[in-house]
Amino acid sequence: MFAIDEADIIDNKKNLEFIYQDAGQLPRSVEQIGLSLVPGNFALASEMNLDDALTLENMNENFRNQIVINGDDAGTKMEEDLIKAVESEAFNEVIDADFKGFDKPEEDE
Repeated sequence: MFAIDEADIIDNKKNLEFIYQDAGQLPRSVEQIGLSLVPGNFALASEMNLDDALTLENMNENFRNQIVINGDDAGTKMEEDLIKAVESEAFNEVIDADFKGFDKPEEDE
């Protein structure tokens, strides 16, 4: 994990004021701040509408949630059932309905 601070700002042509907050506080303070970079999980937990965002992040594949199983379970019915569930139309419908606006891997779009 890495930290970014004000010293990392290379240029500030608009003379913006940066206020650093814990990510969990961002949804609560967005109205007072004016503009905020709210992580998707905090936005959804706070019932923010992702369609209201100026832009949505394209998720780096290294940061996506992944479903993994114990190596001893490879090739079992459990593995087969998990893959079948995640690749199902019903799963995609839930993702599209409950996480509207969230970036999905290309193969799922």
